[in-house]
Amino acid sequence: MIFFAEASSSRQLTERIIEEFEREVLEAQSSFIIVHLPTKSPLQNLLNGEPLEYQELLDDLSSRYNLIDPAFGLISQSKEDSFEDLFARNTGHYSSIANRVVGESIATILLNKNLLRLFCCENASQAFPSSEVLPGNSGHNMET
Repeated sequence: MIFFAEASSSRQLTERIIEEFEREVLEAQSSFIIVHLPTKSPLQNLLNGEPLEYQELLDDLSSRYNLIDPAFGLISQSKEDSFEDLFARNTGHYSSIANRVVGESIATILLNKNLLRLFCCENASQAFPSSEVLPGNSGHNMET
């Protein structure tokens, strides 16, 4: 797809926006983390074993930034419930089920990277037993 092509103006603009977000976050002495939130069509592609149209962009971002990718957790959840249960009725928005998976994915990574302390539990696996951290394509990619 042209939008995601490395030399496209849309890709270059996207990268400049991300770089500016990172600069502002680091300036505020915070941790810069990108969360990949796949929409229905890309998630369906992954469920069908097809690659993402923008996988090259995602790989590039994961090589340069901390990236949390809950896609595999969402796919796993869709096998327990159903794919349609991940989305609110008549919208493309995540349902409460998908929001829980995304939230657990983010919390697990933040806890494992020591970026967040959970006061209610001594062990993150007690708080989020259904989340797993899977190895990514690069040293920075954080998939769940």
